[in-house]
Amino acid sequence: ELGTESPLKPEQFDGTPSDLEKPVLQVRDDMRHLLQAWLADTHEELDALDALLLVWEKNGHTLALLGDCFRLFHRIKGSSASMGFTAMTRVAHAAESLLACLRDGMCRIDAETFPPFFAARDYLVGCLDCVRKGSADIPPAHDVIATLEHLSRRSMRGDEPLGPDETASMRQLADEGNTIWKIR
Repeated sequence: ELGTESPLKPEQFDGTPSDLEKPVLQVRDDMRHLLQAWLADTHEELDALDALLLVWEKNGHTLALLGDCFRLFHRIKGSSASMGFTAMTRVAHAAESLLACLRDGMCRIDAETFPPFFAARDYLVGCLDCVRKGSADIPPAHDVIATLEHLSRRSMRGDEPLGPDETASMRQLADEGNTIWKIR
């Protein structure tokens, strides 16, 4: 029985204001078997994500492709959070949020939209390599996250972001089971 104690010691930070700066991971010895499974699963998910992004780059997007990418980022987010990898969790969450926005027609897809998903994938691969090597040099995530979040805030009307009231109203309606249509 694992009990309620976290399997990982909390990430230690270098005193910077952002908890995304240079996290240091310390894994307890009794959790190394879970870390190896996490590494294998995450590597497989990132390979699958890479294949999907290449299809998107070559053939364009479909709702099914957006959904598949969303699910992979969602799984990576959840498993990274379970292992205590905050920066990876936040990058995967930002990518997942943008994919949800695109899938639901809340933001537009254009030439700027696609490259940040490769950047997020590359960031996650870099973190995975750091974890595999036991390195404390996990890079800061703020640039990747900021780009994804910026794109999530753009509306279908242009660079003008969705207002908080508009976003909240649409989310509430969708959560209540209503179908939301964007009229152009």
